[in-house]
Amino acid sequence: ETYTKDWFKNKQHLVALQQLLEAIDMDIKNVKFNDDLLRSLEGKKLLADIVQKKNQFTAKDGTEVDETVNDVIRFKHIPVDAQV
Repeated sequence: ETYTKDWFKNKQHLVALQQLLEAIDMDIKNVKFNDDLLRSLEGKKLLADIVQKKNQFTAKDGTEVDETVNDVIRFKHIPVDAQV
């Protein structure tokens, strides 16, 4: 059910990934997702905002759960001459 919603049909789930790849000078159309890609991300520098969101839900056993989730948004490229 979740994967048939407009959010997935309109490929909104890929927006953050595209922003991340652009921030590290990679093109989403030319990226093959494998271990080599993950290794190549090590040491890459970028800017991003980390926001905390409150998440409330009812667990399968009926208990109410409150949790805080960190979400990374607004990825931005850092020019080489500005990197420390």
